[in-house]
Amino acid sequence: MPDRWPDLVAAAAGQLPHGLVFDGEPVVWDAEEGRLSFEALQRRAAARARGAVGLAALRLPACFVAFDVLQLHGEELLRRPYRDRRTEPEKLFTDYALMAPWTLCPMTTDLAKARERLQTWTGASGVEDMLCT
Repeated sequence: MPDRWPDLVAAAAGQLPHGLVFDGEPVVWDAEEGRLSFEALQRRAAARARGAVGLAALRLPACFVAFDVLQLHGEELLRRPYRDRRTEPEKLFTDYALMAPWTLCPMTTDLAKARERLQTWTGASGVEDMLCT
């Protein structure tokens, strides 16, 4: 990861607590297109060392969308139901005042809200939502 995502590694060292394992994915925003770009993500993922640093610094900075916390302070959380674990990333984002490049994926148990988000968000930006039932 350090050779392909140096911007995320540097941000993690400065913002995230030791012993944290997020489940999520890196995304790359294309400012010219005004949306997430899978092509730009692939370019970043294929870049190594200096190439990744250049892409990160110049035009294709990465963000990380967190879905879940799998380990916190070295303690594995996977045995806990997702509904119980969901409070952990929300608390981390609040307690550590996490901001870019970190993004918490929205989650809802409200089917109508999930449909509305999927209809309005995905067409414009490529952002997805999670529905837990």
